[in-house]
Amino acid sequence: MIAVNLLSSDRRKLRASRRRVGRWRLLVATWCVALVTVAVIIVRGDRRTSADDMHASVAASEERRAALERDVKDLKARMAKNASRIAAANATTDHPDWSRLLVRIIGDLPKDLIFTRWELAQRGDSLVLRLEGEVSDVSALTGFVMRLEGIPAFRRVAILGARAPDAAHATAFEIEGILEEGTRP
Repeated sequence: MIAVNLLSSDRRKLRASRRRVGRWRLLVATWCVALVTVAVIIVRGDRRTSADDMHASVAASEERRAALERDVKDLKARMAKNASRIAAANATTDHPDWSRLLVRIIGDLPKDLIFTRWELAQRGDSLVLRLEGEVSDVSALTGFVMRLEGIPAFRRVAILGARAPDAAHATAFEIEGILEEGTRP
């Protein structure tokens, strides 16, 4: 059996267009209902909040602001007092605090690396940090030197020597790191 559509193509297009318009009308009506519902909820919520509650909230906010301003003023006074103490302490000491740099070096230390000697010396205008020790794995030593080179305080880090008496013993090494001029970690 053969099915034949007796409706013209114009009529079919018109019907499809009416269906699309009907769907859009339904969508727009749904959106309008949702917007009206949200607006009603918001308006009812605003009516429930009394003016007294709002005044109390504003007063509490003002009190918090005043307390914060007092705290900031107190902290500024304490900072000024401590700044003069820190400046006096820096003026009375003639050597830099190298603890931050040393902590950073120790933080990058491989587990099988042991230091036997640390030396910080002045060479011309530069400070030189010389490290000596032993390591069981030469690749760990190389990785450690590369991490030291990543520390901004160092201009250059080099392995001066690495010697292993035999395969059963640890490798002795010497590392030298030249610090950037003006470095005070």
